[in-house]
Amino acid sequence: MKPIIYIRTSTTEQHPENQLKDCSAINSYGEPLVMQEQQSAWKDDKREVFQQVIALIKQGQVKHLIVW
Repeated sequence: MKPIIYIRTSTTEQHPENQLKDCSAINSYGEPLVMQEQQSAWKDDKREVFQQVIALIKQGQVKHLIVW
C-alpha cells in the first residue's frame, strides 16, 4: 500500500509545490501517490479528488494519508 499525499489549493496564486515539499519531508512510508486538486474547500462540497481519497481509504487501499 502506497501512502497518499493529498494536496489542495484554493486559488491559482497558491503553489502546490510548497505543500508537496513539506509533506514529502515527513513521509517515511515509501513512494507516495500524490493526489492534487485546486478547489475551494468552502465553496464546493464535491471535491472529486478528495472523494477518491476517501473511497481508497474505505476500500482498505490506504494505510497512510499525509495532508498539508
